[in-house]
Amino acid sequence: MRISHLLPVFFIFFQCNSPKNTISQSQLKKDTVLSNCPDDGTCTFNVIKNKSIEIKKDEFGATYLNTYDSDKILLKFEYNRNALDNIEDSNYTEIVYIQINENSEKLEPINKNLSSEKNTVFFGRLCFCRGQTGYYHINQGELDLTKIENDLYQINLEFNTDEVPQVINKIAEVFKL
Repeated sequence: MRISHLLPVFFIFFQCNSPKNTISQSQLKKDTVLSNCPDDGTCTFNVIKNKSIEIKKDEFGATYLNTYDSDKILLKFEYNRNALDNIEDSNYTEIVYIQINENSEKLEPINKNLSSEKNTVFFGRLCFCRGQTGYYHINQGELDLTKIENDLYQINLEFNTDEVPQVINKIAEVFKL
């Protein structure tokens, strides 16, 4: 009788274990630091499937992003600096979009010098910074995308822009499609 009472408890206990998605250091490229997020803020990394972006200008010359449906993949890294106490308009955000042309079923490794690329990496600086906010094409840097296993990938990006000051200039993330 006691065993029949304990059997459901054991069944529930073993069913509640969640699978662990760990990546050993040997699976990653050497010298890679993941999530290069400054200590004074928070960062997020998202994979957005079946979307593309393009930079547009409004009638005042300010740049903004237009998002539309496509068979491409967007990788979005966002850094939000912590707001400063008692200071109005102290919000500061940097967003990096990496647009991958292949669809998720045939994603191939990428190793590109961004000097010849116009629609691969986009940088956004959003703040109360007169004349130094908006979205820009990145064409200075290196982009490396490698497959670790099955649907697990690693992306490394080092970049610069001469158009506006930047905090983020390196991104290294592991993600799943």
